[in-house]
Amino acid sequence: EIPDWLPSFKRAKRINKKIFIDDDIAYLFGLYAADGYSDGSRLTSITLSLGEEKFAERCVVAWKKLGLDAKIKMCHNCIRVKTYSANAARSMKEWFGQKTNKHLPSWLMTEEWNKKEIIQGLVDGDGHYKGNMIAFVNTSQVLVEQLKILLMYYGEKPSIHRHKYTQVGRENWN
Repeated sequence: EIPDWLPSFKRAKRINKKIFIDDDIAYLFGLYAADGYSDGSRLTSITLSLGEEKFAERCVVAWKKLGLDAKIKMCHNCIRVKTYSANAARSMKEWFGQKTNKHLPSWLMTEEWNKKEIIQGLVDGDGHYKGNMIAFVNTSQVLVEQLKILLMYYGEKPSIHRHKYTQVGRENWN
C-alpha cells in the first residue's frame, strides 16, 4: 500500500495531495534514491550534474503533481532541485534513508509502479549506459542490490562489484 506523507510538527503546512502511481513520480523517487538529500526538517534536494537540466525539469513536474513547488538552482558546478516541506522532508528521509543507507521503500518495489521509470531515475542519478549495459555506482549496497532486483524483473542478468576508493576512504558498489 502506498503510504500517506508522514506528519510533521503541528504548524507545518500539510501536503494535501496523496501519493499516487505515476511515471514522473516513479522517476522522481528513483532519482531521489540515487542523488537526493533530506534534512528531515524542511529541505528536500536532488543534486545533479551540469547539463542535466531535463532531469531537473522532470523533478519539478513530479513535485508539482505531488502538490509541492520545487525550484531549480544553478550552482557553479551542479544543479539543485529543492522543495521545502516538513512533511516531504521527513517522509523522504524515512522512506529512502540517507547516504550509505539509501534504499527504495518496500511499497515502491512491490506496487504496480513503472519499474522502468524507477530504473531510469536511478541511472540518471548515479549511473550511465555503456552500450546496452548499465553502469551504476553508489555507496549503498542495499540500493545497488535493489536495482539488481528491478533489472532481473525485466530478464536482465546484472552483476555487482565492490570497489574501494582510497582517495575518499569509502566503498562504492557497482
